[in-house]
Formats: sequence, structure tokens, C-alpha cells
Amino acid sequence: MTRQYFDLAGLRLEVTTDAPRILVPLLSLIGEWAVPFDENVAPQCRFSLVHGPVEASSPPADVFFHGMIGDEGPFQLSGNADCWHLLAPDRIRACFDRTNGTVEFTVGPACNGEILSIATSYALDHIVGAAGHVMVHAACIETPDGSGRLVLHAPSGTGKTTTALALVEAGYRLCTDDATILTPTADGQVLVRGVPRPIKVHRKTAGIFPWLGAMIKPENWDENEEQWVARKVLATKGCLAADDARPVISVIALRRSGLPMQLTELNGADAFGEIIADNIDLGAAGLFPGHEERLDIYSRTLASCVCYRLDINGTPDDVAAMIDAALTK
Repeated sequence: MTRQYFDLAGLRLEVTTDAPRILVPLLSLIGEWAVPFDENVAPQCRFSLVHGPVEASSPPADVFFHGMIGDEGPFQLSGNADCWHLLAPDRIRACFDRTNGTVEFTVGPACNGEILSIATSYALDHIVGAAGHVMVHAACIETPDGSGRLVLHAPSGTGKTTTALALVEAGYRLCTDDATILTPTADGQVLVRGVPRPIKVHRKTAGIFPWLGAMIKPENWDENEEQWVARKVLATKGCLAADDARPVISVIALRRSGLPMQLTELNGADAFGEIIADNIDLGAAGLFPGHEERLDIYSRTLASCVCYRLDINGTPDDVAAMIDAALTK
């Protein structure tokens, strides 16, 4: 049995598996947070992944979601905020137990990489949520002076990564282009840090930024004309922010509407609606169990900073210039 340890924003996580290859999706998210074993530090959460049969079963009475996630599935989610289950018949079964601080995966022979990645993202979300944080589908960028960070959220394909990279070109530093952790503090602040995953770059995006194109390996494009760029490569160019948590100074909702490019300051209700639309899945009964806590942290985050909606209809340089002007006025 392979055993590894991680420090997730102060939470000690123990991970065990009988097949190291099924750790790949998890390591792509939190590999940089690996720490040595310390017998004096007890894990606060345990995550086990084992191979085994995953049989279809009759849906329990407490199913709160049944359907596709992205293009994968169908998934079935059941249970309550303290203990819930994820099932993709024949492929993967997971149990998320907040009371015991455990996540248990059984991975079937038919489980593909994308199914495992989706389940792993749910596991990470559950683990950080149990520690009082919340993971949000958003890019996180640090200001040039390092005093604060802005959060960019949008539906997939809207331009989070391109906008984040345009800001990097303008002197900002990248925390993450896709997965961000929000941490409320006792004094009412909300701190933010990026999940240290590589960035996925499209061929067109690499063509926009020559400094990024120099990091690309032509033989590594996949069938979607995308490839991963490792963080250690970005670090050599001074593009990365520090790994610590810093205050949120702005939350920006990106959208492509066909309207002239404009940055509109939002009131609390509108900003709340935007972030919910991008980050909250709804089941047949409405919110997933435990989402009330997530909404509370969203609300605290938005109340602590200035919020905008950006209609993207221009070049990445124009977008970055508009954001920079608003934050430095």
C-alpha cells in the first residue's frame, strides 16, 4: 500500500492507495503540497483509493443528483451533508464522510481518467470544505505589488486562462487558472490561494503570448489542440505568485455577451448571482447538501471586496488593461 501526506491550507491529509497510477488526477492538483511523514502530526483527513468491483445498485431514497457531469456519467449522488456517496456504475464508487474525516474510493477496471478526475475534484472539494475553506472554479491572480489577489470566474470556455495570462503579461502573477481556495478569517476578511495545478493551454492561446509559446513542446498537442504547462516551467519565467494565502481585493465575473467591452461594478446581489451561476450545481431538490456553508463564504468574499462583470469583446491586452485600470484607479 502506497502512503503519501499533504498539507492543504493547514489541513494534514493522508492518502493511501493500492495502485499509484490512480493518484495521477490528485497529484496534478495538489502534488506541490506533498510533505514528509511526521509522526508528531496526526492526519485530520484520510483519503483511500483502492481497485475493486463497482456494481450497479438500486438508487437509495436520498438521491439528490442523477445525471451527467460535463460529458461524463451518469453519476448518482446521494446522502446528506455529513456523509454522502458518489456512484458511476461499473466505474467508481466514493464515500465522503465528514464526521470521520474520510474519503474512500473504489475504482473499477472500467473507470477512465476523466471519471476519476471528476471524482477526485469532488474529493478535494469535500476535504477543504470540511476544514472550513471552499474551493471555487475560478482563476486567481496576484497584483504586481503582492498586496492582494483578484478572482476571475466564468463558465468554461469563456476565457479565464487567456485573461489570466494577459494579466501575467501586464506584470501580475498567476496563482491558478482554474481552481481557487477561499478561506474566511475571524476578523471578516477572506484570504485566497490557488490550487497548484499545471495550466492547460490551447494552441491559439500559445500563439497570442510569445513568452508562453516558447514553453510549448510542439509534439505535445492533444486531439483538442491543448497541452499542459508545468508550474515549474512557469516559475522559471517569474510568472507564479507565492503559495501562501492573501486577501481578496476583487472578484470579476467574465462573460461573452456580444456587447461592447465594458467593466461594470456589481452590487452584492448581482455579484452573488454571477458566482452561483458559475459554481453551484443543482440537484432535483435544489442545493446539494452542505452548499449552505459554501454560499455563506461566497457572500463574505463578495462583501469584502469590489466586484465587477466584464463583457469580453476585445483583445487579451485590452481586457488586461481594463482590469488593471479599474484596480489601480
